[in-house]
Amino acid sequence: MNTEPGPPVKEQLANPDNYGEARTADQIRYLVIHYTGNDGDTAANNAAYYQRTVVRASAHYFVDDTDIYRSVPELRTAWAVGGKGGAGPDGPDGPDGAEGPAVFPNLKRMY
Repeated sequence: MNTEPGPPVKEQLANPDNYGEARTADQIRYLVIHYTGNDGDTAANNAAYYQRTVVRASAHYFVDDTDIYRSVPELRTAWAVGGKGGAGPDGPDGPDGAEGPAVFPNLKRMY
């Protein structure tokens, strides 16, 4: 039951070729959260794009001003865009282009 204020999390999973293998909760170092703040860009559009298009990159969540979409299950590795290794299985699994953990003070563990 979601007791936090804000929109409910909708789920539209990305194409499985856009994210990696299973992991345990103890192995999680990062969750990739991509804020879709570009003009005309939405969380729903991003979730749909990564579901239908294989790009070997992903984010666990897409967030805009009104919606939150889960695109990759937390117990799977998202392949972030950017960083030293680029996207894909050999690249970073951290936040887009980040080399250290991002700080989201209102994000709680869900498992």
